[in-house]
Amino acid sequence: MAFKMKGFPKQEGISPMKQKQDNKYKLEMERQKKILAVDSKMEALEEQRFNEEITQEQYDKAMKPLRIQEKAVKKPL
Repeated sequence: MAFKMKGFPKQEGISPMKQKQDNKYKLEMERQKKILAVDSKMEALEEQRFNEEITQEQYDKAMKPLRIQEKAVKKPL
């Protein structure tokens, strides 16, 4: 026996609470992707510096914007 639930949006029959959880999950996944991208760039620079492919000055110059990005991305939601 089926019944009609009133008060829920028509789209996909998902409750408002479920929609909020899904949005929060999507935001967290996007944040994690950004964090991983910045971290991988930083690791690549560190590897280049370790292998002496770049100088310390080049490393410092390249890391400055990455550190700013990292600080912005890793702040709490």
